[in-house]
Parts: sequence; C-alpha cells; structure tokens
Amino acid sequence: MNTEISIFELSTLTLYLGSIVYFLGIIIQIVAIFHYKHIHKNAIKIAALILLTLAFSIFFSILILKVWVFNFDIMFGPILLPAVIPEIIFVILFLRIFGFKSA
Repeated sequence: MNTEISIFELSTLTLYLGSIVYFLGIIIQIVAIFHYKHIHKNAIKIAALILLTLAFSIFFSILILKVWVFNFDIMFGPILLPAVIPEIIFVILFLRIFGFKSA
C-alpha cells in the first residue's frame, strides 16, 4: 500500500519531530556567539542568523525526508536524524558567513 503525504503534513511532522534538534541548534548558536565575544554585534544580524539557519535547516530536513530511501528508522530516540544533518551544516556555515569566527 502506497500512501501519499502532502507537503503541509510533512512540514508539520518535521517541525514536531525535529523541534528538539532545532532548539538545540539555536542554543548552540547563542553559545557560539557568546564564546566568540561578539555580543556587541547588531541584534538584527544575530536574529537573522538564527532565523536563516532555522529556515534552511527545516527546508533541507523536509527535502531529506521526501527522498529518504534507507531501510532504517529516522528517529534516534527523541532526535530526528534528517534534521541533525542540515542543522550541523548550516549552524557552522552561517556562523562563518555572518562573520562569527574565533579570534
């Protein structure tokens, strides 16, 4: 039996199941900003960094879920594996792009 799922249902499922990963990604970004001592940066720049990372991570998580062809479970306890991969990539990438580098 082949069931179809709409993109809206897939996105809400991704947000629900990946909420722990996305929350941890935001916490890691905030810790990295404090660690690199860039507190004086513009608050709009920091908010844009966090929102862009979140948007790209969610989009690529949905893309990974849409083309997932592996025969193993996508959940590792409370962690959604297709959300971890883009979150790691985009947290590092956007921290570098926005100029949050170690001294």
